[in-house]
Amino acid sequence: MTEKERKNLQNLLTTLRTACEILEDLLQGDNNSRHISGDITGNDFNKRNEELEICISNFLWDLGIPVHMNGYQYITTAILMLIKDNFLSKSHKLLYADLADIYKTTPSSIERGIRYAKSVAWSDGNLELINKIFNQHIRIPTNKVFLYTIAEYLILNKSVN
Repeated sequence: MTEKERKNLQNLLTTLRTACEILEDLLQGDNNSRHISGDITGNDFNKRNEELEICISNFLWDLGIPVHMNGYQYITTAILMLIKDNFLSKSHKLLYADLADIYKTTPSSIERGIRYAKSVAWSDGNLELINKIFNQHIRIPTNKVFLYTIAEYLILNKSVN
């Protein structure tokens, strides 16, 4: 096994452990009714959901994605969905369909909005933070890699707990 494969496996294992911890926390909380998908009823969930959304929004702002862009909203909601579902979310194409239903638009508009927001971050954003998170990527990553990397970064750095 090469060093790169070993590192990728370690990163995957860390992500899975974190996802399991979050799921365990959700299932062991107070007596609110819970579902495996991460949906919780009650004030505790609303507060945690709001804190998570603020954390994601602040991070995107730090990254250099302007709040007024549709892509900003799409990315925030997509990352929120990924984290709540412990990365068990469907493929990114189905994620786009879910976002399109939420925002009353088409999946291609969702994809285009996220892509444009990424390009703005790469051209005008915080390149130091981008290089730190995306490991010196010269090219803009795909939407899927972008969304999953940010969600993983926020979880691993305990920004969302």
